[in-house]
Amino acid sequence: MPPLVTLLAVIGPYSGFVPASLEYPFNVFYALVVMIVVSTWPLLFLSDRVQGTSLVVLLQSSVFANMIAVVLIEGSALSIYMGLITFACLRSGRRIVSSSLTKARGASRAVMSN
Repeated sequence: MPPLVTLLAVIGPYSGFVPASLEYPFNVFYALVVMIVVSTWPLLFLSDRVQGTSLVVLLQSSVFANMIAVVLIEGSALSIYMGLITFACLRSGRRIVSSSLTKARGASRAVMSN
């Protein structure tokens, strides 16, 4: 659900729930959030190598952004904000992986029947 991830990423700073500051470490945190949002869109629309690369970037960005939200930035608002984004990514990733597995199983059955 890339639209949900994008909406959650935009609504946090826009509503004032999280600070919209670009001072360190917020600049690194928001750069990682942008990478997460950009990485979710290829998972839905593209396939194969681009999808795999996007998934690796998404996982690394999510881990680093969660670490920054918990370790470097004080307050629980950013941890909740990043937790919601991560949850939305996990929900969309689960749907994409299950649909990819279904396609792969169908292709392998077609190859085996020939």
